[in-house]
Amino acid sequence: MTEKNINPVSSFRKYARYRYDCLDFNIFEICETAKGGAANKSEAAELVAVYLTIQTLEFVGKTETANAIRAVYFRYANRPLKKNEISWRVRSFANEIYMDERTVYRHLKTAKELFLKFYENGIKNI
Repeated sequence: MTEKNINPVSSFRKYARYRYDCLDFNIFEICETAKGGAANKSEAAELVAVYLTIQTLEFVGKTETANAIRAVYFRYANRPLKKNEISWRVRSFANEIYMDERTVYRHLKTAKELFLKFYENGIKNI
């Protein structure tokens, strides 16, 4: 993790809470929007890192990973998580696309690691 101990799950949920997942941004628009709407440099770097994570996963052909992020972390982002809610969402998503739950967790782990790399690089450049 980084020096701030950033939580990728809360960053993904914050991105969805701001409804950035519903808008069609390019990288320049997301950077300007994040800088203007974020409370500080760290929050702007989080939002840009989430955007870059999803776009990179879709670009390299890992759409199932991007869809797992949307199904597990973006759903009901405005309300607090309940006990075992992530587990139930993973199980539901795995059943929908006929995939093992462990595979979904591996996809989510890959997304979190990619997010942290983008965040660590972005916090220096924003």
